[in-house]
Amino acid sequence: LAADMSAAIEALRKAALEESQKALAEKCSELRGFNERLRDAALDEVRESIAQKCAELRVFSEKIRDAALEEVHLVVAAAASGEISSRCGAGSGAGAARALRAQGSPP
Repeated sequence: LAADMSAAIEALRKAALEESQKALAEKCSELRGFNERLRDAALDEVRESIAQKCAELRVFSEKIRDAALEEVHLVVAAAASGEISSRCGAGSGAGAARALRAQGSPP
């Protein structure tokens, strides 16, 4: 009788251990999946943010380029019309500075 009880207790212990290991493996798998989904979502969010900032910087750089080109055109036109001395060589940059201020600060 004692041997039967010991065998039954050992069988129950073994079954409980196997069930707990199975449950633990399932929970670990669920957590791994959850972690991967969170990581993927975070990476997507970072990628979107970077793409948005790049687009904003591209627009800002285009505005700076346009303002600088406008200043160059003004200087060339003024030099061609004789409004500025040929010794001067360049404008004051006030036009470009005004244009840049109108664009605002970089994103």
